[in-house]
Amino acid sequence: YGDCRVCAAIVGNADLRFGSAVAELLDRSLEAAPERFRGVRQITIEDPSDAPFRYVTNRPAPGIMKSPGFRAGFQEVAARGLTFDAAVFHHQMADVCELADMFPDTSIVLNHLGQAMGMDMDADGRAGVFAQWRSAVREV
Repeated sequence: YGDCRVCAAIVGNADLRFGSAVAELLDRSLEAAPERFRGVRQITIEDPSDAPFRYVTNRPAPGIMKSPGFRAGFQEVAARGLTFDAAVFHHQMADVCELADMFPDTSIVLNHLGQAMGMDMDADGRAGVFAQWRSAVREV
């Protein structure tokens, strides 16, 4: 494999709703893999329709990024120079923009470009979703 390193970087999971208490988990992760632990991904997808969750085995709780402890947990990620992988749908990208504005020195990875969620819609509905998604991507 030459210079290839398997698992050259690790992005773990942490529930940032635990606020500053997530610091212990982040520190232990950095201690266990100081050269490889690079960031956190928390799945925060939500949608008013049940359609996208037909294929999601563990549906996330609604309102994760708006929960009381989330920003304090995010601050712990930021303080350690870690990245945050945002798993959101297109209509949640304003929340990602808000995080980016609050934590301008923290790298945020927009997973799947903030998935445009247009399931169970007709062509006009999907076109509207695409227009919203496109605008949101530009804003991000």
